[in-house]
Amino acid sequence: MLKLLLLRHAKTEKNSATGLDFDRPLAPKGLSQAKSMATHLTHIDLTKTVVFCSDAKRTVQTFDFLRQQNDLASYLFDHNLYLADRETLLNQLWKQQGDLTVLLIGHNDGLSDLASFLTDTYLHLSTCTLLTLDVHLDEWQHLSRGTCTISEEFRPE
Repeated sequence: MLKLLLLRHAKTEKNSATGLDFDRPLAPKGLSQAKSMATHLTHIDLTKTVVFCSDAKRTVQTFDFLRQQNDLASYLFDHNLYLADRETLLNQLWKQQGDLTVLLIGHNDGLSDLASFLTDTYLHLSTCTLLTLDVHLDEWQHLSRGTCTISEEFRPE
């Protein structure tokens, strides 16, 4: 069975120094959340996980905490994941081969929409929520509505 982890970035500042949404950094609460999330993920063997992360400042900062505490198989920062919608996220997943676990680090509304679609139930991912999904398929390209179930949901305080 395949595994998919969806992680929304940690809590951010309302504004950035540049005025651009893309450049918003993590807030103090977000820094604490990201540290807690990184610690929580140490119980998962991430050496068999490929990570796709939006290249926005807040997602990269969230990822940096994970990278410091966990061994990762591989990771890629992708500008196409910045504020990506469900279809863009699905296209990324459909390209995957093999049985490596996939961790997507991104933004709402796309992540919540994807989670809702895959589980066929309404879900809303708050900041720094990790949703672990069991994918009831053998190949990523068959991913579609209702093909996943939630095996874990975690959000640090």
